[in-house]
Amino acid sequence: MIEAHTPAYTLEPTKRVVENNAPSHPRTPNFINDIAAGKVELPTIPRVVQQLIAALRDPDVDTRKIGEALSQDPVLSAKVLRLANSAFFGGQRSMASIDAAVALIGIQALNRLIVACGVSSSFKEIPGLDLRVFWRDALIAATAANKLAPRLQADAEEAYTCGLLHGTGHLILCQTYPLWVESLGFPQGVADTIKKSAQPLDDSDGPLDLVLRTACLLAAAVARKDSADTALAALPARVAAKLAGADGKPDAAFVKLYEALQETEPTM
Repeated sequence: MIEAHTPAYTLEPTKRVVENNAPSHPRTPNFINDIAAGKVELPTIPRVVQQLIAALRDPDVDTRKIGEALSQDPVLSAKVLRLANSAFFGGQRSMASIDAAVALIGIQALNRLIVACGVSSSFKEIPGLDLRVFWRDALIAATAANKLAPRLQADAEEAYTCGLLHGTGHLILCQTYPLWVESLGFPQGVADTIKKSAQPLDDSDGPLDLVLRTACLLAAAVARKDSADTALAALPARVAAKLAGADGKPDAAFVKLYEALQETEPTM
């Protein structure tokens, strides 16, 4: 039996003295009404990031316009240049041109970087949460979802977004986060998948639902320092069957993915 996983980013809460006059039956908050009444502050994504996210969904986007938009955000520009100059992209020379960096990185990788940086930067420190560990786990889930998607017949980019954003509800209030995801303009399928991410899998769930749950399970396995065999055994049977060899053990592709996930560190 698989034990429930307590996210590594959850810290021990500060102990407070309970006042004797505290009500014995506190009011259950209605978060949706509280949001409508302006009592809950949802994270605000910088306008330039929102524009870039929208622009990058256009397959025919002009990369020069992307470069112009990036130049309005020095922090984001610096991260794009750092990625372009990293060993992953060769790193043989120091690149200082945003346009050249965009051309080298490519639209898909750039979109992932902008979404990750834009979302993570919108959250401030939250008592009881280790944000560095939180975003590490989110990045592991996003990477796992992206790599698993083709094997489970789901869209790779939507899977990445689901993996990255599925836990943001921990950073706001209970389940108000699907409203925020919808407000960013992501496809409805992404918002719907995130809404259901904490529910048990159902036979009617689609490929994207399956990818996200699997990615979350792998992120939990990495946090527990499980072996690849143990991580595979924790996955839904219909997923594990596609990621195992004839002997029932993890196939080479799964082992390679899991080793990469174990080495993942946040870059936001």
